[in-house]
Amino acid sequence: MVVFNSAHEGVRKPDQRIYRVLLDQLGAAASQCLFVDDDPANCAAAQALGMHVVHFGTTDDAIDQVRAVLRRTVPGEGPTDDDGWRPGGGR
Repeated sequence: MVVFNSAHEGVRKPDQRIYRVLLDQLGAAASQCLFVDDDPANCAAAQALGMHVVHFGTTDDAIDQVRAVLRRTVPGEGPTDDDGWRPGGGR
């Protein structure tokens, strides 16, 4: 898990530059990332780049949504993305 503070980069969400900085620092493709946020505009920007997105409304709903994303991407528990994304960055 990575927590990224956009204030340190001088660019704020939902400007797509901040997501690109994060991806560059992680060395990851957008499709390998799960973005969780409570602002629909921030979620839309991350999703437009190809990230998996969970809009945080309530804790229980967010947990259910994260689990659903992970089930779709974990071997043996559902289909994976084209690039073979696995939780924790594995393939």
